[in-house]
Amino acid sequence: MTSTFADNSHMSFSYAPKNSGGASVRASFPLSGDAGTLMAGIDGYHQSEIQEQDINVVPYGIARGYTVGNLRFEWQNAMASGVSAALFVRNFANAKYYLSGTPIVGLGSTVMTLGAPLTYGLELHYRLKH
Repeated sequence: MTSTFADNSHMSFSYAPKNSGGASVRASFPLSGDAGTLMAGIDGYHQSEIQEQDINVVPYGIARGYTVGNLRFEWQNAMASGVSAALFVRNFANAKYYLSGTPIVGLGSTVMTLGAPLTYGLELHYRLKH
């Protein structure tokens, strides 16, 4: 009788980076009178490489580690109007990174999902008065 047990204890868990973490800094600057508040913030996230399958497939099943950073500038309650406006930039270094993938071992290839590229925009918000 042959055993079908395979010892995979040396393999990494899929989608579990060895290292990951983020940090953010946010500062606010109250303006005089009813002008509102200016806010500025920066945040970042880093993740080391990940295996994409429980049965580790090297090199096809590895998504490289990546670092992304974001910026935000905001004017809250502009001139006591209840209006806030914010400019944001996501992935300001335009890093190319992959969130996930599926190795196609027989073809020696991997189908990868790209992370968001450099994105920027404007947000407007109006707070209804009670």
